[in-house]
Amino acid sequence: MPAETNQRKRLSEQVADEIQSDILREGLTAGRKLPTEVQLMERFNVSRTVLREAVHTLVQRGLVTVTPGRGTEVAEFDGSIVAEQFALQMEASQGSFPQLLELRFAIDVQVSTSAALNVTEAQIAELGACIDAGKRLITPDGVRDRLAFLDQDVRFHEILAKASGNPYLELVSQPINHFLRKYYSTREGYPSNPGRTVEEHETILRAISQADTLAARQAIEHHLMRLLRRWSPVTPADQTDE
Repeated sequence: MPAETNQRKRLSEQVADEIQSDILREGLTAGRKLPTEVQLMERFNVSRTVLREAVHTLVQRGLVTVTPGRGTEVAEFDGSIVAEQFALQMEASQGSFPQLLELRFAIDVQVSTSAALNVTEAQIAELGACIDAGKRLITPDGVRDRLAFLDQDVRFHEILAKASGNPYLELVSQPINHFLRKYYSTREGYPSNPGRTVEEHETILRAISQADTLAARQAIEHHLMRLLRRWSPVTPADQTDE
């Protein structure tokens, strides 16, 4: 790579870092417009090419969006970007599926405990809707639509993380749920016991609705320990169900 290109890249990254610092330091909210291209070029004393490379870097970081006719705006934080990157790392790692469930156990126990203290009525309704939707999919032989059941299953845990009221718990839960959604979608054996999953979700929801932190903790522990016991003796290639 020519020295001039390297220098331009370093300069564009410096500009991107400066703009990023402005966004974070000033607490700019989603939708807030950044200065115009000309204003930014003058401020940083850089060419249009360098500035556009800097903005492209910020887009890749998920910090800004560029819309024709609207300019550059602070982006709504999208945790799915982080989730997808982390999920890819999990797929490429040498860790086992039971080890991933151990991580989920550690996070979800705190998620449920916090949710019992912070859940809203709207979130209780959403959790209940997930359970009801899952019930409607259950048949004597399993489920009518395994992917639809998977969607409600994972969504229950996603709403639970949001109900914790802790944005960091929600953030670290996203890549795990993203990975599990993708993983189970390719396993024909999922779900092996949908009725049991729904019953355990109902127990978790009941405890959270009653603001019973101990019961919420015990309910999620029971739910996840069943999964850990199921998967611990097997290898990743044999795993088929939650």
